[in-house]
Amino acid sequence: MKKIKLPGLNREIGIRMVKESAEGCIPAIEGLFLLDENMEWRATSKDVPLKEDIPSYLPVRLVGNICDEEVTWETEWQPTSSSALSPVFSGIGPVGIVGFQLHYDYWTSFYAYLPLGVLRINATCAGRTFGPVTITFLIEAAPQ
Repeated sequence: MKKIKLPGLNREIGIRMVKESAEGCIPAIEGLFLLDENMEWRATSKDVPLKEDIPSYLPVRLVGNICDEEVTWETEWQPTSSSALSPVFSGIGPVGIVGFQLHYDYWTSFYAYLPLGVLRINATCAGRTFGPVTITFLIEAAPQ
């Protein structure tokens, strides 16, 4: 942010420099979010208890208008178990998907490897970085 000093008593105005696209579109991005309990893009963190009926993927999304600007994604995986495997992430435009590595078992066909740990995701668009959103993969608590 560039600051311009005006005459007077310690007054400063901040101006955000925004790149305008060729079509005159200025990116207006609210942030990077996960779906919350109400199926709205507002959550910035989520605990995912690992069990057999886990969803096949978890979406993340830049909310707002990206004006066809390029989005670059960055993930950081911190395992809480000794396994080196991590969730799978793929981002295309403003949408990213967290999935699970599939393995083929000769006797029982495919199964998903469910990792334990914390995944942090950031997205950069139009010179700004959004996030992180944090997904924590936990062992499901035993019923009481």
